[in-house]
Amino acid sequence: MRCPVKVTKPSRRKATKSTVEVEARELPNDDTASSLVSLTDLTVEGDGEAPALVDPQGKPIATFFIQRKNQGSNFKKPNPLVHNKPHAVMTVMQQKLTNIMLRHAQQNQPVEPATWNISVEEMLRLLNITTRNYGHIEKTIDELMSIKVRLDVFEEKGLAKHFAVVFPYAKLYAGEITFKIESKAILMLGDSPSYTNLDLLELSALSKVCSVPLFEFCSRYLGLGATRRIPWEDLRDMLVASKNIPNKAQQWSTFKERYLDPAIKDINASTKLYIEVETERYKTKVTNLRFLVSRQKLALEMSAAQSSPQAKKHLVDAMQAFGLLDKAIYKLLSTFSEEQIDGALRHTKWRVTESNLRKLAYPGRYFTNSLKKGYYQEFLDSKATPLTGELFPVSDGKHARPATPEQEQASPSAKAKAKIRATKSDGPNSVNKGRAKINAAVEKQRILDVKAILGELDKPALQEIYDEYNGTLSTEASRIKIGRNRAGVLPSFHAWYAKKLWGEVTDAEIVKLMERMLSA
Repeated sequence: MRCPVKVTKPSRRKATKSTVEVEARELPNDDTASSLVSLTDLTVEGDGEAPALVDPQGKPIATFFIQRKNQGSNFKKPNPLVHNKPHAVMTVMQQKLTNIMLRHAQQNQPVEPATWNISVEEMLRLLNITTRNYGHIEKTIDELMSIKVRLDVFEEKGLAKHFAVVFPYAKLYAGEITFKIESKAILMLGDSPSYTNLDLLELSALSKVCSVPLFEFCSRYLGLGATRRIPWEDLRDMLVASKNIPNKAQQWSTFKERYLDPAIKDINASTKLYIEVETERYKTKVTNLRFLVSRQKLALEMSAAQSSPQAKKHLVDAMQAFGLLDKAIYKLLSTFSEEQIDGALRHTKWRVTESNLRKLAYPGRYFTNSLKKGYYQEFLDSKATPLTGELFPVSDGKHARPATPEQEQASPSAKAKAKIRATKSDGPNSVNKGRAKINAAVEKQRILDVKAILGELDKPALQEIYDEYNGTLSTEASRIKIGRNRAGVLPSFHAWYAKKLWGEVTDAEIVKLMERMLSA
Protein backbone atom coordinates (compact mmCIF):
# COMPACT_ATOMS: atom_id res chain seq x y z
CA MET A 1 0.00 0.00 0.00
CA ARG A 2 1.36 3.44 -0.87
CA CYS A 3 2.03 5.72 2.05
CA PRO A 4 -0.14 8.88 2.39
CA VAL A 5 1.31 12.00 0.79
CA LYS A 6 0.58 15.68 1.21
CA VAL A 7 1.11 17.86 -1.86
CA THR A 8 1.69 21.62 -1.54
CA LYS A 9 2.66 24.18 -4.16
CA PRO A 10 5.62 26.33 -3.13
CA SER A 11 5.33 30.00 -4.04
CA ARG A 12 8.71 30.37 -5.77
CA ARG A 13 8.59 27.32 -8.02
CA LYS A 14 6.66 26.42 -11.13
CA ALA A 15 3.18 25.02 -10.61
CA THR A 16 4.18 21.78 -12.32
CA LYS A 17 6.54 20.88 -9.49
CA SER A 18 5.41 19.88 -6.01
CA THR A 19 6.89 19.25 -2.64
CA VAL A 20 6.07 15.94 -1.03
CA GLU A 21 6.16 15.22 2.68
CA VAL A 22 6.04 11.51 3.32
CA GLU A 23 5.20 10.26 6.78
CA ALA A 24 7.79 8.05 8.45
CA ARG A 25 6.82 4.42 8.48
CA GLU A 26 8.25 1.14 9.73
CA LEU A 27 9.98 -1.36 7.50
CA PRO A 28 8.00 -4.56 6.94
CA ASN A 29 8.77 -7.28 9.44
CA ASP A 30 9.20 -10.10 6.94
CA ASP A 31 12.60 -11.69 6.38
CA THR A 32 13.11 -10.21 2.92
CA ALA A 33 12.71 -6.67 4.20
CA SER A 34 15.20 -7.12 6.99
CA SER A 35 18.13 -7.39 4.57
CA LEU A 36 19.87 -4.24 3.34
CA VAL A 37 18.63 -3.01 -0.04
CA SER A 38 21.21 -1.44 -2.33
CA LEU A 39 20.32 2.02 -3.57
CA THR A 40 21.15 0.96 -7.11
CA ASP A 41 18.34 -1.63 -6.93
CA LEU A 42 15.70 0.96 -6.03
CA THR A 43 13.22 2.15 -8.62
CA VAL A 44 10.99 5.20 -8.91
CA GLU A 45 7.23 4.79 -8.73
CA GLY A 46 4.56 7.30 -9.61
CA ASP A 47 3.20 9.10 -12.65
CA GLY A 48 3.03 12.87 -12.63
CA GLU A 49 3.77 13.08 -8.92
CA ALA A 50 6.89 13.12 -6.75
CA PRO A 51 8.69 9.77 -6.98
CA ALA A 52 8.64 7.27 -4.16
CA LEU A 53 11.34 4.66 -3.53
CA VAL A 54 10.39 0.99 -3.86
CA ASP A 55 12.53 -2.14 -3.57
CA PRO A 56 13.02 -4.73 -6.36
CA GLN A 57 9.83 -6.55 -5.24
CA GLY A 58 7.79 -3.35 -5.65
CA LYS A 59 7.30 -2.74 -1.94
CA PRO A 60 7.63 0.87 -0.67
CA ILE A 61 10.41 1.35 1.87
CA ALA A 62 11.04 3.98 4.53
CA THR A 63 14.16 6.11 4.17
CA PHE A 64 15.86 8.37 6.68
CA PHE A 65 15.96 11.44 4.45
CA ILE A 66 12.15 11.79 4.20
CA GLN A 67 11.46 11.63 7.92
CA ARG A 68 12.91 14.97 8.96
CA LYS A 69 11.62 18.47 8.51
CA ASN A 70 13.79 21.44 7.65
CA GLN A 71 15.60 22.60 10.78
CA GLY A 72 16.80 26.08 9.84
CA SER A 73 20.57 25.85 9.53
CA ASN A 74 21.30 23.02 11.98
CA PHE A 75 23.00 19.87 10.70
CA LYS A 76 23.33 16.66 12.72
CA LYS A 77 26.40 15.41 10.93
CA PRO A 78 27.20 11.74 11.65
CA ASN A 79 30.64 11.34 13.19
CA PRO A 80 31.83 8.86 10.53
CA LEU A 81 31.45 11.77 8.08
CA VAL A 82 33.07 14.25 10.46
CA HIS A 83 36.18 12.10 10.70
CA ASN A 84 37.41 12.03 7.12
CA LYS A 85 40.64 12.54 5.20
CA PRO A 86 40.43 14.19 1.77
CA HIS A 87 42.71 12.92 -0.97
CA ALA A 88 43.61 16.48 -2.01
CA VAL A 89 43.33 19.93 -0.46
CA MET A 90 39.74 21.20 -0.43
CA THR A 91 38.88 24.90 -0.60
CA VAL A 92 36.75 26.54 2.06
CA MET A 93 33.85 26.81 -0.41
CA GLN A 94 34.07 23.09 -1.23
CA GLN A 95 34.01 22.17 2.45
CA LYS A 96 30.95 24.33 3.06
CA LEU A 97 29.11 23.06 -0.03
CA THR A 98 29.79 19.48 1.05
CA ASN A 99 28.02 20.09 4.37
CA ILE A 100 25.12 21.89 2.69
CA MET A 101 24.46 19.09 0.20
CA LEU A 102 24.81 16.34 2.81
CA ARG A 103 22.39 18.17 5.10
CA HIS A 104 19.91 18.66 2.25
CA ALA A 105 20.03 14.93 1.49
CA GLN A 106 19.52 14.12 5.16
CA GLN A 107 16.39 16.26 5.45
CA ASN A 108 14.71 15.95 2.02
CA GLN A 109 13.26 13.31 -0.26
CA PRO A 110 15.34 12.30 -3.30
CA VAL A 111 13.97 13.10 -6.74
CA GLU A 112 15.53 9.88 -8.01
CA PRO A 113 17.42 7.07 -6.25
CA ALA A 114 20.43 8.64 -4.51
CA THR A 115 19.76 11.94 -6.32
CA TRP A 116 18.64 15.27 -4.88
CA ASN A 117 17.85 18.80 -6.07
CA ILE A 118 18.67 21.93 -4.09
CA SER A 119 17.96 25.47 -5.21
CA VAL A 120 20.84 27.89 -5.58
CA GLU A 121 18.86 30.33 -3.46
CA GLU A 122 18.80 27.91 -0.51
CA MET A 123 22.51 27.17 -0.94
CA LEU A 124 23.39 30.87 -0.91
CA ARG A 125 21.28 31.33 2.24
CA LEU A 126 23.28 28.68 4.10
CA LEU A 127 26.54 30.11 2.71
CA ASN A 128 25.36 33.49 4.02
CA ILE A 129 26.42 35.28 0.84
CA THR A 130 24.69 37.15 -1.99
CA THR A 131 26.20 36.66 -5.43
CA ARG A 132 25.20 36.11 -9.04
CA ASN A 133 28.54 34.59 -9.96
CA TYR A 134 27.08 31.16 -10.63
CA GLY A 135 30.12 30.29 -12.70
CA HIS A 136 32.29 30.15 -9.57
CA ILE A 137 29.76 27.89 -7.82
CA GLU A 138 29.57 25.62 -10.86
CA LYS A 139 33.37 25.37 -11.04
CA THR A 140 33.54 24.53 -7.33
CA ILE A 141 30.95 21.77 -7.73
CA ASP A 142 32.75 20.34 -10.76
CA GLU A 143 35.98 20.08 -8.74
CA LEU A 144 34.12 18.27 -5.96
CA MET A 145 33.38 15.41 -8.37
CA SER A 146 37.11 14.63 -8.63
CA ILE A 147 38.08 14.72 -4.94
CA LYS A 148 38.28 11.37 -3.19
CA VAL A 149 37.67 11.20 0.55
CA ARG A 150 38.53 8.53 3.09
CA LEU A 151 35.53 8.22 5.43
CA ASP A 152 35.28 7.17 9.08
CA VAL A 153 39.05 7.33 9.63
CA PHE A 154 38.82 6.50 13.36
CA GLU A 155 37.39 3.09 12.46
CA GLU A 156 40.14 0.52 11.93
CA LYS A 157 38.15 -1.80 9.66
CA GLY A 158 36.01 -1.61 6.56
CA LEU A 159 35.37 1.77 4.96
CA ALA A 160 38.36 3.44 6.62
CA LYS A 161 40.67 1.67 4.16
CA HIS A 162 39.02 2.99 1.00
CA PHE A 163 38.77 6.33 -0.78
CA ALA A 164 35.59 7.33 -2.58
CA VAL A 165 34.18 10.35 -4.39
CA VAL A 166 31.31 11.54 -2.18
CA PHE A 167 29.54 13.37 -5.02
CA PRO A 168 30.01 11.32 -8.24
CA TYR A 169 27.59 13.54 -10.15
CA ALA A 170 26.62 17.21 -9.81
CA LYS A 171 25.08 19.70 -12.22
CA LEU A 172 23.88 23.30 -11.98
CA TYR A 173 20.99 24.14 -14.32
CA ALA A 174 18.08 26.60 -14.22
CA GLY A 175 18.76 27.80 -10.70
CA GLU A 176 18.96 24.29 -9.22
CA ILE A 177 21.81 21.96 -8.37
CA THR A 178 21.25 18.27 -9.01
CA PHE A 179 23.68 15.94 -7.26
CA LYS A 180 24.21 12.28 -6.40
CA ILE A 181 25.80 10.88 -3.25
CA GLU A 182 27.99 7.80 -3.06
CA SER A 183 26.08 4.82 -1.63
CA LYS A 184 28.35 4.18 1.39
CA ALA A 185 28.17 7.85 2.34
CA ILE A 186 24.36 7.61 2.22
CA LEU A 187 24.43 4.72 4.67
CA MET A 188 26.53 6.83 7.05
CA LEU A 189 24.18 9.78 6.57
CA GLY A 190 21.31 7.87 8.16
CA ASP A 191 20.20 8.02 11.75
CA SER A 192 23.64 7.50 13.24
CA PRO A 193 23.75 6.96 17.03
CA SER A 194 26.75 9.29 17.12
CA TYR A 195 26.66 12.71 15.51
CA THR A 196 27.92 16.30 15.86
CA ASN A 197 25.58 19.29 16.00
CA LEU A 198 26.66 21.98 13.53
CA ASP A 199 25.19 25.36 12.64
CA LEU A 200 25.89 25.98 8.94
CA LEU A 201 25.35 29.73 9.31
CA GLU A 202 28.02 29.74 12.00
CA LEU A 203 30.28 27.73 9.72
CA SER A 204 29.73 30.28 6.95
CA ALA A 205 31.79 32.87 8.89
CA LEU A 206 34.97 30.76 8.67
CA SER A 207 37.49 31.71 5.99
CA LYS A 208 40.72 29.71 6.48
CA VAL A 209 41.56 26.44 4.72
CA CYS A 210 41.57 24.28 7.86
CA SER A 211 38.92 26.14 9.86
CA VAL A 212 35.85 24.12 8.78
CA PRO A 213 37.19 20.58 9.46
CA LEU A 214 38.87 21.74 12.69
CA PHE A 215 35.62 23.36 13.87
CA GLU A 216 33.70 20.14 13.15
CA PHE A 217 36.30 18.00 14.94
CA CYS A 218 36.32 20.20 18.07
CA SER A 219 32.52 20.63 18.12
CA ARG A 220 32.14 16.90 18.61
CA TYR A 221 34.04 17.04 21.91
CA LEU A 222 32.49 20.22 23.30
CA GLY A 223 30.63 18.31 26.00
CA LEU A 224 33.84 16.58 27.14
CA GLY A 225 35.96 19.74 27.25
CA ALA A 226 38.86 18.19 25.29
CA THR A 227 39.32 16.15 22.13
CA ARG A 228 41.01 12.77 22.01
CA ARG A 229 44.81 12.72 21.62
CA ILE A 230 45.89 11.92 18.09
CA PRO A 231 49.21 12.04 16.21
CA TRP A 232 49.67 15.44 14.62
CA GLU A 233 50.11 13.77 11.22
CA ASP A 234 46.59 12.31 11.47
CA LEU A 235 45.22 15.75 12.26
CA ARG A 236 47.13 17.19 9.30
CA ASP A 237 45.61 14.52 7.02
CA MET A 238 42.11 15.46 8.23
CA LEU A 239 42.56 19.22 7.95
CA VAL A 240 44.69 19.54 4.80
CA ALA A 241 45.16 16.39 2.70
CA SER A 242 46.28 12.81 3.17
CA LYS A 243 47.92 12.20 -0.22
CA ASN A 244 49.03 15.30 -2.11
CA ILE A 245 50.38 17.00 1.01
CA PRO A 246 51.65 20.56 0.46
CA ASN A 247 55.32 21.19 1.29
CA LYS A 248 54.45 23.56 4.14
CA ALA A 249 52.34 20.88 5.83
CA GLN A 250 54.95 18.14 5.91
CA GLN A 251 56.75 19.39 9.05
CA TRP A 252 55.09 20.23 12.36
CA SER A 253 56.57 23.74 12.65
CA THR A 254 55.48 24.88 9.20
CA PHE A 255 52.11 23.10 9.44
CA LYS A 256 51.38 24.87 12.73
CA GLU A 257 52.46 28.26 11.40
CA ARG A 258 50.80 28.02 7.98
CA TYR A 259 47.62 26.04 8.69
CA LEU A 260 46.84 25.29 12.36
CA ASP A 261 47.40 28.66 14.08
CA PRO A 262 45.38 30.67 11.49
CA ALA A 263 42.52 28.16 11.77
CA ILE A 264 42.47 28.39 15.58
CA LYS A 265 42.44 32.20 15.44
CA ASP A 266 39.67 32.10 12.84
CA ILE A 267 37.48 29.80 14.96
CA ASN A 268 38.04 31.76 18.18
CA ALA A 269 37.23 35.06 16.42
CA SER A 270 34.26 33.95 14.29
CA THR A 271 32.36 31.24 16.21
CA LYS A 272 31.02 30.46 19.66
CA LEU A 273 33.82 27.98 20.31
CA TYR A 274 37.10 28.74 22.02
CA ILE A 275 39.86 26.19 21.42
CA GLU A 276 43.46 25.81 22.53
CA VAL A 277 45.99 23.26 21.34
CA GLU A 278 47.92 21.08 23.79
CA THR A 279 50.93 19.20 22.43
CA GLU A 280 52.74 16.11 23.63
CA ARG A 281 56.46 15.80 22.92
CA TYR A 282 59.09 13.12 22.84
CA LYS A 283 62.30 14.98 23.67
CA THR A 284 62.03 17.99 21.33
CA LYS A 285 59.71 16.40 18.75
CA VAL A 286 55.94 16.93 18.82
CA THR A 287 54.18 13.57 18.61
CA ASN A 288 50.55 13.89 19.72
CA LEU A 289 48.14 16.71 20.39
CA ARG A 290 44.64 17.46 21.53
CA PHE A 291 42.41 20.53 21.74
CA LEU A 292 40.79 22.04 24.82
CA VAL A 293 37.26 23.08 23.83
CA SER A 294 34.89 25.45 25.62
CA ARG A 295 32.15 27.95 24.92
CA GLN A 296 33.31 31.45 23.98
CA LYS A 297 31.55 33.07 26.96
CA LEU A 298 33.43 30.90 29.44
CA ALA A 299 36.70 31.55 27.66
CA LEU A 300 36.12 35.31 27.83
CA GLU A 301 35.43 35.10 31.54
CA MET A 302 38.66 33.20 32.04
CA SER A 303 40.77 35.60 29.98
CA ALA A 304 39.21 38.55 31.80
CA ALA A 305 40.21 37.01 35.13
CA GLN A 306 43.78 36.20 34.06
CA SER A 307 46.57 38.57 33.09
CA SER A 308 49.33 36.07 32.32
CA PRO A 309 49.14 32.62 30.67
CA GLN A 310 51.97 31.33 32.88
CA ALA A 311 50.26 32.61 36.03
CA LYS A 312 47.00 31.02 34.91
CA LYS A 313 48.71 27.68 34.28
CA HIS A 314 50.37 27.73 37.71
CA LEU A 315 47.10 28.49 39.50
CA VAL A 316 45.10 25.90 37.54
CA ASP A 317 47.70 23.17 38.10
CA ALA A 318 47.82 23.90 41.82
CA MET A 319 44.02 23.82 42.21
CA GLN A 320 43.82 20.59 40.22
CA ALA A 321 46.44 19.09 42.54
CA PHE A 322 44.09 19.85 45.45
CA GLY A 323 41.31 17.92 43.68
CA LEU A 324 39.11 20.78 42.41
CA LEU A 325 36.97 20.13 39.35
CA ASP A 326 37.48 22.20 36.22
CA LYS A 327 34.05 23.80 36.52
CA ALA A 328 34.83 24.99 40.05
CA ILE A 329 38.25 26.25 38.94
CA TYR A 330 36.75 28.33 36.13
CA LYS A 331 34.25 29.87 38.55
CA LEU A 332 36.95 30.77 41.07
CA LEU A 333 39.17 32.27 38.37
CA SER A 334 36.34 34.52 37.21
CA THR A 335 35.36 35.55 40.75
CA PHE A 336 38.66 36.11 42.60
CA SER A 337 41.90 37.82 41.64
CA GLU A 338 45.19 36.02 41.06
CA GLU A 339 46.62 37.41 44.30
CA GLN A 340 43.67 36.11 46.35
CA ILE A 341 43.84 32.63 44.81
CA ASP A 342 47.62 32.51 45.23
CA GLY A 343 47.27 33.48 48.89
CA ALA A 344 44.70 30.77 49.56
CA LEU A 345 46.96 28.24 47.79
CA ARG A 346 49.89 29.16 50.03
CA HIS A 347 47.69 28.88 53.09
CA THR A 348 46.48 25.42 52.05
CA LYS A 349 50.01 24.33 51.13
CA TRP A 350 51.24 25.26 54.59
CA ARG A 351 48.35 23.35 56.18
CA VAL A 352 49.01 20.23 54.06
CA THR A 353 52.73 20.14 54.85
CA GLU A 354 52.42 21.00 58.57
CA SER A 355 53.33 17.77 60.36
CA ASN A 356 52.36 18.96 63.85
CA LEU A 357 48.68 19.24 62.93
CA ARG A 358 46.11 16.59 62.16
CA LYS A 359 46.29 15.30 58.60
CA LEU A 360 44.06 17.28 56.24
CA ALA A 361 41.48 14.97 54.66
CA TYR A 362 40.04 17.39 52.08
CA PRO A 363 42.61 19.97 50.89
CA GLY A 364 40.29 21.24 48.16
CA ARG A 365 37.54 22.06 50.65
CA TYR A 366 40.08 23.73 52.96
CA PHE A 367 41.38 25.83 50.07
CA THR A 368 37.87 26.91 49.01
CA ASN A 369 36.94 27.98 52.53
CA SER A 370 40.22 29.84 52.97
CA LEU A 371 39.63 31.72 49.71
CA LYS A 372 35.95 32.55 50.18
CA LYS A 373 36.14 33.42 53.89
CA GLY A 374 39.48 35.22 53.77
CA TYR A 375 41.36 32.94 56.20
CA TYR A 376 44.44 33.13 53.96
CA GLN A 377 44.83 36.85 54.73
CA GLU A 378 45.52 36.21 58.42
CA PHE A 379 48.00 33.51 57.45
CA LEU A 380 49.87 35.83 55.07
CA ASP A 381 50.02 38.49 57.75
CA SER A 382 51.50 36.13 60.33
CA LYS A 383 53.65 33.87 58.15
CA ALA A 384 56.38 34.57 55.62
CA THR A 385 55.91 31.81 53.05
CA PRO A 386 58.61 31.91 50.32
CA LEU A 387 57.10 33.07 47.03
CA THR A 388 59.01 30.48 45.00
CA GLY A 389 58.21 27.47 47.17
CA GLU A 390 56.81 24.42 45.42
CA LEU A 391 53.25 23.33 46.04
CA PHE A 392 54.43 19.94 47.30
CA PRO A 393 58.12 20.20 48.40
CA VAL A 394 60.24 17.13 47.62
CA SER A 395 61.67 15.38 50.67
CA ASP A 396 64.37 13.01 49.50
CA GLY A 397 67.03 13.53 52.17
CA LYS A 398 68.96 15.99 49.99
CA HIS A 399 66.57 18.94 49.76
CA ALA A 400 65.40 20.69 52.93
CA ARG A 401 62.28 22.81 53.26
CA PRO A 402 62.93 26.59 53.34
CA ALA A 403 63.28 27.90 56.86
CA THR A 404 60.87 30.53 58.12
CA PRO A 405 62.12 33.67 59.93
CA GLU A 406 60.97 32.16 63.27
CA GLN A 407 63.10 29.06 62.65
CA GLU A 408 66.14 31.14 61.70
CA GLN A 409 65.91 33.10 64.98
CA ALA A 410 65.34 30.02 67.13
CA SER A 411 67.89 28.71 69.62
CA PRO A 412 70.47 26.04 68.58
CA SER A 413 68.56 23.38 70.53
CA ALA A 414 65.34 24.27 68.74
CA LYS A 415 67.16 24.11 65.41
CA ALA A 416 68.53 20.67 66.29
CA LYS A 417 65.04 19.40 67.17
CA ALA A 418 63.64 20.80 63.94
CA LYS A 419 66.43 19.08 62.01
CA ILE A 420 65.61 15.75 63.69
CA ARG A 421 61.92 16.16 62.80
CA ALA A 422 62.81 16.98 59.19
CA THR A 423 65.09 13.93 59.01
CA LYS A 424 62.30 11.69 60.29
CA SER A 425 59.83 13.10 57.78
CA ASP A 426 62.33 12.50 54.97
CA GLY A 427 62.29 8.74 55.46
CA PRO A 428 60.66 5.95 53.42
CA ASN A 429 57.13 7.04 54.37
CA SER A 430 57.70 10.37 52.63
CA VAL A 431 58.93 8.59 49.50
CA ASN A 432 55.85 6.35 49.55
CA LYS A 433 53.62 9.40 49.84
CA GLY A 434 55.34 10.96 46.86
CA ARG A 435 54.85 7.80 44.82
CA ALA A 436 51.19 7.70 45.84
CA LYS A 437 50.69 11.26 44.60
CA ILE A 438 52.31 10.44 41.27
CA ASN A 439 50.12 7.34 40.91
CA ALA A 440 47.07 9.44 41.72
CA ALA A 441 48.02 11.88 38.95
CA VAL A 442 48.37 9.01 36.46
CA GLU A 443 45.01 7.56 37.51
CA LYS A 444 43.39 10.98 37.15
CA GLN A 445 44.70 11.23 33.59
CA ARG A 446 43.45 7.71 32.92
CA ILE A 447 39.95 8.69 34.01
CA LEU A 448 39.99 11.65 31.59
CA ASP A 449 41.11 9.36 28.77
CA VAL A 450 38.42 6.81 29.68
CA LYS A 451 35.70 9.47 29.53
CA ALA A 452 36.91 10.54 26.09
CA ILE A 453 36.91 6.92 24.88
CA LEU A 454 33.45 6.16 26.25
CA GLY A 455 32.08 9.38 24.77
CA GLU A 456 32.91 8.12 21.29
CA LEU A 457 31.12 4.77 21.61
CA ASP A 458 27.62 4.14 20.33
CA LYS A 459 24.95 2.74 22.65
CA PRO A 460 25.29 -0.97 21.70
CA ALA A 461 29.07 -0.96 22.30
CA LEU A 462 28.62 0.98 25.54
CA GLN A 463 25.94 -1.43 26.76
CA GLU A 464 28.25 -4.37 26.06
CA ILE A 465 30.93 -2.85 28.34
CA TYR A 466 28.30 -2.08 30.99
CA ASP A 467 27.12 -5.70 30.92
CA GLU A 468 30.68 -6.96 31.38
CA TYR A 469 31.17 -4.65 34.37
CA ASN A 470 27.80 -5.54 35.93
CA GLY A 471 28.75 -9.22 35.68
CA THR A 472 31.55 -8.60 38.19
CA LEU A 473 29.14 -7.15 40.78
CA SER A 474 26.88 -8.92 43.20
CA THR A 475 25.00 -5.85 44.44
CA GLU A 476 22.18 -4.60 42.24
CA ALA A 477 22.50 -1.02 43.49
CA SER A 478 26.12 -0.81 42.30
CA ARG A 479 25.35 -1.76 38.70
CA ILE A 480 25.57 0.79 35.91
CA LYS A 481 23.09 1.56 33.15
CA ILE A 482 22.69 4.01 30.29
CA GLY A 483 21.13 7.16 31.71
CA ARG A 484 21.14 8.36 35.31
CA ASN A 485 22.91 6.24 37.92
CA ARG A 486 23.30 6.24 41.68
CA ALA A 487 26.01 8.36 43.27
CA GLY A 488 29.37 6.60 43.17
CA VAL A 489 28.47 4.18 40.38
CA LEU A 490 30.19 6.08 37.56
CA PRO A 491 33.52 6.66 39.41
CA SER A 492 33.71 2.97 40.29
CA PHE A 493 32.99 1.99 36.69
CA HIS A 494 35.57 4.43 35.31
CA ALA A 495 38.23 3.06 37.67
CA TRP A 496 37.37 -0.52 36.68
CA TYR A 497 37.46 0.24 32.94
CA ALA A 498 40.77 2.13 33.24
CA LYS A 499 42.34 -0.83 35.02
CA LYS A 500 40.88 -3.18 32.42
CA LEU A 501 42.45 -1.16 29.61
CA TRP A 502 45.86 -0.40 31.11
CA GLY A 503 46.33 -2.56 34.21
CA GLU A 504 48.45 -1.33 37.12
CA VAL A 505 50.36 1.95 36.91
CA THR A 506 53.83 1.36 35.47
CA ASP A 507 57.03 3.39 35.59
CA ALA A 508 56.84 3.89 31.83
CA GLU A 509 53.39 5.42 32.17
CA ILE A 510 54.61 7.75 34.92
CA VAL A 511 57.49 8.90 32.73
CA LYS A 512 55.10 9.50 29.83
CA LEU A 513 52.80 11.59 32.03
CA MET A 514 55.73 13.65 33.33
CA GLU A 515 56.92 14.29 29.76
CA ARG A 516 53.41 15.37 28.83
CA MET A 517 53.21 17.77 31.77
CA LEU A 518 56.63 19.25 31.05
CA SER A 519 55.80 19.79 27.38
CA ALA A 520 52.40 21.40 28.06
